[in-house]
Amino acid sequence: MQHIDLIGFVSKEPEFKTLDSGLKLMNFSLGVNIRQRGEEKVVWYSVAGKACDFEKISSYLTKGKGLLVKGALEVPYVYQTKDGVSAVKMGVWAHSINFLPKGSSQKKEESNENSLF
Repeated sequence: MQHIDLIGFVSKEPEFKTLDSGLKLMNFSLGVNIRQRGEEKVVWYSVAGKACDFEKISSYLTKGKGLLVKGALEVPYVYQTKDGVSAVKMGVWAHSINFLPKGSSQKKEESNENSLF
């Protein structure tokens, strides 16, 4: 897996799931704005991590909140939408989550003052 740093915004608030093994996971969606051929687009990532690592901050992961997520990029996979269109799901296993100052979801912050982990 490759390391990735994503600066984006929470688009779907965290959900928790417990595996058969007893491991509790947290999952949420992160939107990242990109410019491609002069056009603004949003790339969606599914961010997952151990709930025990992020449970304390999950109530602050509200829709629209700017984040810097550092983690490992998972292998993308192609699937069919309900409309029959092919789409790609991008996944990230989060190692750390940093909150960005309000209004700066697309500006990389050099400071770790907002880091919780």
